[in-house]
Amino acid sequence: MLIRLNTTYISEQLAGKLFQIADYPVTSIVAPIGYGKTRAVNWWAEQCREQEPEARILGQVIVNDSL
Repeated sequence: MLIRLNTTYISEQLAGKLFQIADYPVTSIVAPIGYGKTRAVNWWAEQCREQEPEARILGQVIVNDSL
């Protein structure tokens, strides 16, 4: 496998879970800070755009400062 800089590598197991996003009208991704949520979703969105250029992907970021 050729390794390139600035490339996101996603395990097959995680990729399989990410591709299930399209099966649901709403998906929530929850994990602690630094676990790569944004990077994983951006990878998924790019894969979707490559497969279906006409697709529209909408995202909403919810930030809450309460404990």
